[in-house]
Amino acid sequence: MDLAPGALVGPLLMLLSYVALGWLAAQRLKLDPRPIATLLVYLIAPFTIFRALMNGGPTPDYLLLTLALFILTSLMALVVQRITHHRFGEQEAALLAFSSGTGNTGYFGLPIALILLPAEGVTLYLFCMLGINIYEFTVGFYLSARGRFSVRESLIKISRLPLIYAFLLALLLSAFEITLPAG
Repeated sequence: MDLAPGALVGPLLMLLSYVALGWLAAQRLKLDPRPIATLLVYLIAPFTIFRALMNGGPTPDYLLLTLALFILTSLMALVVQRITHHRFGEQEAALLAFSSGTGNTGYFGLPIALILLPAEGVTLYLFCMLGINIYEFTVGFYLSARGRFSVRESLIKISRLPLIYAFLLALLLSAFEITLPAG
């Protein structure tokens, strides 16, 4: 892929302007991040994952990427949790474990992927990101919740996360070859 150095300037400036606007909004408007996080967890992430799966057409190879990233991030988190459990408090170990398997794949990584990669590369990136998101909303959420909740309470909290249902619904619709309307 030949990419002229100037081709990145516009998209990079746009990305940096979004960061600056977010920072200014947080400073000047004193926005409370909790409602935004709630929107992200309960609406934005499930719809994004659902749409990405439906548009990308989950093939066995793509789903293998998702599974591989899910397993890799889960194993990293479990290893970190095991190592830090005895050195830190329960909540700190849970936070470190969760953090070890996650990254800024959506807020920063996705815009970069959209700028740099062709459509097929973005599809691959989304399926990899999906594996990390599923980790975050299942194993990662469980590990961080276990710092404060029992096993039963943690599993109940996980069962309330809509990303899991969005993922399963997209797989089910794809299996029946149902597609989203164009637009």
